[in-house]
Amino acid sequence: MIKIPKILILFLKKIKLYVFLKHIYYKNLKFLKLIKNNTENNLFSIFLNMKDDFQFIDVGVFKGSKIDCIVNINPYARVIGIEAFKDYYDNLKKKYQSNKNIKLLNYAISNKNNTLNFYFNNKKVDKEAFSLKKNHKLNKIQKTKCKTLNNILNNKSASIIKIDTEGSEYDILKSSKKILLNNKPAIFVETTDKTFNSVVKFLKKYNYCAYVYEKHIFKKKLSNNWKKDNVISDDEFDNKLYEVSKFKDIKKGFMFNIVAIPIEKNRYLKKFKIIY
Repeated sequence: MIKIPKILILFLKKIKLYVFLKHIYYKNLKFLKLIKNNTENNLFSIFLNMKDDFQFIDVGVFKGSKIDCIVNINPYARVIGIEAFKDYYDNLKKKYQSNKNIKLLNYAISNKNNTLNFYFNNKKVDKEAFSLKKNHKLNKIQKTKCKTLNNILNNKSASIIKIDTEGSEYDILKSSKKILLNNKPAIFVETTDKTFNSVVKFLKKYNYCAYVYEKHIFKKKLSNNWKKDNVISDDEFDNKLYEVSKFKDIKKGFMFNIVAIPIEKNRYLKKFKIIY
């Protein structure tokens, strides 16, 4: 595994080669054991444990960028990727067809084993917005089979569980108490101003320490909050972790990526600067 330093990426951007080379990389070289030396990948590297039955459970795979990172960290990692949207699932099957260590499932993860409405639309701005939660922006519906994480893992262990489900993260965690208590994986979860407090409160209840490792704060509420001049983001290469209580009084809209680990594993974070 080779970690690409920030200075090289900045140089490639300056000479306007970064986007071109990135395109070539993802098309032809994505499993060349190259990863960015950023905070998320450094966290993945620490908590990936080959002694577990599975190293990575990806709930909400989208195009598979996180699975790519895990496979580049360790090509023998055993992965379960769960993607509810059929078009993306079909693309993922083609992408990973030669890797027998990656198991893909066309389900949504919920708090029950049942069939539910899955909401989406075809607008480019909402290309990653698929949810079991009804939203005024998501005006199309497909029926989707749902499973619980307990059902998927079936008493097997996992090093890392990543959850990005556009609003149902709390429901998934709440129905996964058995996994948190017995297996104690590292949890990577995307939260927004609507889900942050409930997710953090729940994880702390089960003796997890939670930190924000990637933050995007929106200056104003817009139809598309992600417009370039409307987002305040941090440096993905700074190896900083923010204790979640630092953001308890934030008033603006935001999207935070959180890592949560059992208290007894806090010692593994020595290489990171933790801001309280």
